[in-house]
Amino acid sequence: MYNKLSDQHILELATATEEMDKVQDKIFDLQNEMNEQIEQLNQQIQNYNNMLKNVNGVRRAVITSIDDFVEGQSDAWKASPDAEAYKNWRECWADLDTMPLDSVSSFELEDMGHAQTINEVPTSLEP
Repeated sequence: MYNKLSDQHILELATATEEMDKVQDKIFDLQNEMNEQIEQLNQQIQNYNNMLKNVNGVRRAVITSIDDFVEGQSDAWKASPDAEAYKNWRECWADLDTMPLDSVSSFELEDMGHAQTINEVPTSLEP
């Protein structure tokens, strides 16, 4: 009758779960290191986005200056090739992409409770 795991199976499971615990510790260490790197990455993304805010302020000022200049010109000038050049120049500034970068989420792992679950499974038939 088969009502108990063999000593070999018990040993193999014990060895496997012990190794799984060691590897899990290494995985958690790496996860923590990655999250520290992600934190540093997000700080640099924030710095980059702050610079983009400055660029966006310049972009808006340039557009306003072009608009003010064009507004002050005669109707004849507004129909000239020069006016078209200003319109194209303004569009270049208006179309400039200054959308901020998104921050990166932390790195999370799935539950790694396999070793504990394996150790909780009975090794023999319980009456």
